[in-house]
Amino acid sequence: MKRLLFLLWITPAAAGSVYIDQVGDSNNIFVEQVSSGAPQATILNQGDDNNLTIIQNGSGNHAAFIGTPPVGMNQDGTINTNTNAANNNNNTLTIVQSGSGNHTAAINLDGTTSNSNNGAAIHQSGDADKSFVLNLSGSGITAKVLQDSPTVPDSGSMSIQCLTPPCSGYSYTKH
Repeated sequence: MKRLLFLLWITPAAAGSVYIDQVGDSNNIFVEQVSSGAPQATILNQGDDNNLTIIQNGSGNHAAFIGTPPVGMNQDGTINTNTNAANNNNNTLTIVQSGSGNHTAAINLDGTTSNSNNGAAIHQSGDADKSFVLNLSGSGITAKVLQDSPTVPDSGSMSIQCLTPPCSGYSYTKH
């Protein structure tokens, strides 16, 4: 069994874009961006038992995306005729954004595969406009979204398809 631990920490002076296209088994990916700039993080996941986390904080505008590559797409962007290119199962997916910049977060998994993504979570806080998109499809799904600031506008979209019960519940909380 392959095991990969990927840790990336972007310091304020080097904050920018992080793009990870991961293939494999039993991987952990952790990205932390602390910045007054406009950090962006994208994780495309084709693997198996992964824990995927993006943490962004500071006064910059934050954008984070965790998802599956399009079915039929290779890592290098060329077309693959394998219709099972994205298998993305048994993952824990987390995006945490805080600070005074605007926050945009998305977790979007391919709806054509049978995922078992337990514990998908988005937590956005701070005096900033916040928006999220959460699309999950699979079995055993739990999902929690928290947007924490009563004085600023927030928006979001959540679409969850429980293919094989039991799915443990979904929640959206606005403080």
